[in-house]
Amino acid sequence: MTQAGGPGTLDPGSDSGSRGTGRAAAGMGAATALSRGIGFIRVLTIAAVLGTTYLGNAYQSSNAVSNIVFELLAAGALSAVLVPTFTNLFERNEREEVERLAGALLGVAL
Repeated sequence: MTQAGGPGTLDPGSDSGSRGTGRAAAGMGAATALSRGIGFIRVLTIAAVLGTTYLGNAYQSSNAVSNIVFELLAAGALSAVLVPTFTNLFERNEREEVERLAGALLGVAL
């Protein structure tokens, strides 16, 4: 935070920043809970369809291997590049550039 009243700054006397943070945290919590619920339904569906068979074990093993490879390679490489980039942009107060980059990444991810 810098001086109050400047562009892109927060007034130390206002609590709008903490409310925004609380809303963002609640939104992330809700999205995480929804994701976990959908994942649980997916696991139940796979168990109901494949059961405890060799086919079910083969499916789960191949799915786990692909997820591990993705986590090790793609997610690690992305975070190694993106975290310093976002940190640098935030330190320079380039909010428009942060929003543009985040929007582009979200568009590619979806």
